[in-house]
Amino acid sequence: MGLQVEGLEDITRTLDSLGKAGEKIATKSVKTALTQALPDIQNKAPKDSGDSAKKLKVTKVKKYRASVWGKLGIDRSNWEQTKGLWFQQYGYHNNGLGGRFNGKKVTKNVGWFDTACNSVEEKVLNTLEKDMLSEIDKVLR
Repeated sequence: MGLQVEGLEDITRTLDSLGKAGEKIATKSVKTALTQALPDIQNKAPKDSGDSAKKLKVTKVKKYRASVWGKLGIDRSNWEQTKGLWFQQYGYHNNGLGGRFNGKKVTKNVGWFDTACNSVEEKVLNTLEKDMLSEIDKVLR
């Protein structure tokens, strides 16, 4: 499950040449882009999971070697509130009501997070590009 953004090579080279300031710009821009994409992903979450979608969040943004990455969705801090969404992403066997459903595989919402990520990919890319370019302009002035 995830979203990988490509096509910002020129901007990332500029950020690399700016050193620590470039790292801060990249980290801030990734966090901003993920935060703006979060409501769209929450809206695409299965509705039969209660208010789990409200518990999805931007969990981490880190710089590692020549890249910056961020996590959005489910992690240890919100697992209990969002585990229903995780099981719906991959499917599950329904053994509810004392086995009344005979362990039938439920696949109704399988892949919902992948679909949601694909739908916000363009928005994330545009936000990253605009935010990084405006921050670079501020630094170079």
